[in-house]
Formats: sequence, structure tokens, C-alpha cells
Amino acid sequence: MDGFDPFNLVDRVGTLQWDGAGNLTLDEFINRSGTTQTPGFIAGTYSVASNSRATGVISGLSNNLVFYLISGSDAYILQNDTGAEIDGVISKQP
Repeated sequence: MDGFDPFNLVDRVGTLQWDGAGNLTLDEFINRSGTTQTPGFIAGTYSVASNSRATGVISGLSNNLVFYLISGSDAYILQNDTGAEIDGVISKQP
């Protein structure tokens, strides 16, 4: 994922695990304008609508995640919190 928050350019890479029951876990590395952060595992929740649009909340990070599931292994993700705009692609790993 890449984009910006109110003060920095932001790049993120990591793993997102969905349990099929509305819970998710995020483990990521964040690069904010050249400074790397590793917040560790962060828990959250999600729900999926019948049109394959999912919304999510990751505790302490974002209340405004949107996922567009485009196949059984790929999705687009958007984070649109106040002052931040970050987007990316999710791909299932073998």
C-alpha cells in the first residue's frame, strides 16, 4: 500500500489474515518518509457485503478500510481516514 498521511509519504507491506468469521490480523512494516516502523500484530474486524465489497476496522489504525474482492485470491484496499489516503493491492500468497 502507498499514499500519504497528514505529514508523510507512506509505504506499507505485510500480511493480512482473515479468519472467515469477521476477524482479521495485520502484521506490517511501515515506511513513513524513510523511517521504518514495525508495529507488530494488530487485530481488527471486517464484514463482506453480497457485492464483494468488504469494510474493515483495525484497532488503533483505521476505521475506514474498504476492500474490493476481485477474485478468490486478489483484492484492492483503500484507507480513507481524515488527512490520509492510502491504497494498494492484496494478493493471496501460496
